[in-house]
Amino acid sequence: YRVANGTSYVVKNGKIFELDEVSNFIWLQLDGKNSVNDIISNAYKEFEVDEQILSNDIKYFILDLLNNELIKEQNNL
Repeated sequence: YRVANGTSYVVKNGKIFELDEVSNFIWLQLDGKNSVNDIISNAYKEFEVDEQILSNDIKYFILDLLNNELIKEQNNL
C-alpha cells in the first residue's frame, strides 16, 4: 500500500491497483479486526449511500482483492 501525490495504490507482482476514495477507505478497514459486516457498517456511516448497493460493492471489491491475492481470508471473522 502506497500513497503518491494524493493517490493510493496497492502494488503486487508488478501490478498496480489504484484505489479511489471508497476503495481506499475499505482497504484501511481491512486490518484483521473488522469483519466484512463491520466494514459495510463503517462505510455506510462514512459515505451515506444506499446500504444494499454499498454492501454488494464492498463484497465484490473484497473478492477482487482475494482473487488478485492482495489479501488473505481470515476465518476467525
